[in-house]
Amino acid sequence: MTGNRCGRRWFLPLLLLIGVVTSAAAVVALSNLFIASRTTDYIEKGVRLSADLSRNIAFPNGKYLSGTVQDASGAAVGLAIIQAVSDDGFVTAQTASGPLGNFKLSVRPGNYRLEVRPPVRSFDNLSDLPRSVPVTMGSFRVQKDTRAGIVTLPDGYLVTGQISTDAGTAKTLFGYIAVVPADGGSLYMLAPAVWGSGAKSRTFGLILPAGRFSLNFVSGQAFDSRWNDLAMSSLGSATVTVSADRVANVRVPRGSKVQGTVRDKLGKWMNGLLFIRKSGSSKRSVFGEGETTMMYVMTGSFRGYLPVGSYEAVFVPRWNRRYTGRGTKTMVSFDVPLKGVTVPITAASGVFLRGKITDARGLVVKTASLTVIPSTADPMSLEAVPLSAKSDEVTGDYSLCVPAGTYDIQAVPIGFGEMTAVERLAIALR
Repeated sequence: MTGNRCGRRWFLPLLLLIGVVTSAAAVVALSNLFIASRTTDYIEKGVRLSADLSRNIAFPNGKYLSGTVQDASGAAVGLAIIQAVSDDGFVTAQTASGPLGNFKLSVRPGNYRLEVRPPVRSFDNLSDLPRSVPVTMGSFRVQKDTRAGIVTLPDGYLVTGQISTDAGTAKTLFGYIAVVPADGGSLYMLAPAVWGSGAKSRTFGLILPAGRFSLNFVSGQAFDSRWNDLAMSSLGSATVTVSADRVANVRVPRGSKVQGTVRDKLGKWMNGLLFIRKSGSSKRSVFGEGETTMMYVMTGSFRGYLPVGSYEAVFVPRWNRRYTGRGTKTMVSFDVPLKGVTVPITAASGVFLRGKITDARGLVVKTASLTVIPSTADPMSLEAVPLSAKSDEVTGDYSLCVPAGTYDIQAVPIGFGEMTAVERLAIALR
């Protein structure tokens, strides 16, 4: 899928990175609950947050942008994932097509393009993967209910391969492949690559259109047969030219151990994700040439493996009700020598944005979520990573701690359900 303010929000509405399959199913289920609702997203730009701020949000009613999804043979495609992107770069909440391929999106009046991708499915036999690939179409000027017509998902080619590493044979491995056009375009798609045990855990399958692509493997964790960590870097890439079905293997280098802790200024540990990028890396694309990876921060600590070199990173918190501090998104930099490194991170203190989210009638929307996007950050920089929060499904209250700065605020009625803010980030990296 082409880039957008999901350039501004390149981690957003993430990755599915954690749970691409299960999260997509959750989005589909939530979308169908709202398929007849006119409630649409709320946008507010250039909000200066220099101190705690209270902001109640009421979703407006929108106009329908509707259509039908079919495959290259003309057959209806159910459970396709659809979203619209406005001219100013904001991405609507997702919806899913019904059994006959029909869909409806409620949007604010304006100009939009549609981004449509095939259903997320898992197949034991990779040769049985549906051949459809994502497509972008538009522009549509929406001032009243508008029909987009038929959206056809073209056929692509099957690219299969194996993940291997100089660190040894992974008996248990999971990770994701970020597909980026080799000419430096925006992230085309993010796909589940490998997971589980045995030889299948090292095998991936993708359906891609004709073209030249960089396949960037982002490793979550790798173990040998005795459940020992493999010293395998979480950065690996290969370049492939696609004009027919083909094989393209990805080799991941050995890495040096990187571990550390995250605590706020009061010493309370924090959970979240650490997004890591090589210092001085190209900003053609966030995931260009295997330059960006991530590590989980759980119970205040993280560990993984990276090639020797210099890195910049951003810690993105996952808040829970037990945490009562002001720790927020934090930038850090560090060097990785051959012998490895320990990186203690003290999370910066932020300011709170709090309030209540309702619909136009003042009723609580159970699945609402809110995201703040830095207004002026380079869209391809780590500084541009957004922060998200889910409102309480009973009271509609939300609370989000962010670094002081100027932000664009977007609230969507179909948010990330019961997923965490970190998982929400992980969903948007497709």
